Amino acid sequence: MNQYLVFDDILRQYCVDIASTLGVCSIIHEEDLIFKFVLEHPCFSQRTRSAVEYYFNDGSNSAKKLYQLIQDNLNIDRDKRYRLLEFASGFGCVTRHLKKHFPDFEVIACDIHEAAIDFIVNTVRTKAILSKKSPEDFFQQESFDVVFALSFFSHMPEHTWGRWLKSLFNAVSDDGLLIFTCHGKDSRKYIGNPVIPDSGFYFKHSSEQTDLSSEEYGTTLTHKKFVLNEIEKQTGDSLVCFKQGNWWQHQDIYILKKSTTSD
Repeated sequence: MNQYLVFDDILRQYCVDIASTLGVCSIIHEEDLIFKFVLEHPCFSQRTRSAVEYYFNDGSNSAKKLYQLIQDNLNIDRDKRYRLLEFASGFGCVTRHLKKHFPDFEVIACDIHEAAIDFIVNTVRTKAILSKKSPEDFFQQESFDVVFALSFFSHMPEHTWGRWLKSLFNAVSDDGLLIFTCHGKDSRKYIGNPVIPDSGFYFKHSSEQTDLSSEEYGTTLTHKKFVLNEIEKQTGDSLVCFKQGNWWQHQDIYILKKSTTSD
């Protein structure tokens, strides 16, 4: 039996049916926590077709949204082949849609889990590289025209938040983009309406990622003032776009551009 097909026959058929309409890989890894989160979410009847549809459609919509953000903020040269790094890709919820929506880009996924890298390379058939636990050790022998981190900074503690921002920005090529999302003010209601410190940074030692230390991966909420201070501190004045509560109707979007004069 294929190690990735761990769900019952009905769920597998839902995946095949829905993925085929989108033209993407239908196989889902047994450790895909995003898929499990959707299946168990109270807004769906457990293990129903609607939950599977949400998983695939959300990945597709994220890929489309990313494409539009890049079109709006990067001067695309049709004669150039661009490189897109999807950082903290997990087991390919969005990754499986990127080749379809970015046919002229070289797409590379990146995640901390070796099983995710193996799955993306051998099943989703997309290039992938293994991330590092320390931001300073992150693979930077190559550069990318776009680095995309969806809901990564919504989980980082304060002692690594800015360091990861610096590391990912360093991986962006000249005139390229770093695009990332955060839990912002509009996300507060989804994480228990916590009191946010004056610093604009809130961190809770818990998340759905139970295999990672809660000291290094939890639930983070950042006000704009904190993020802007870190952008200035870690990258210089590189912000070119901010959209409050725009991703999933609550996460903030930040887009940074590296000029040829950036340090």
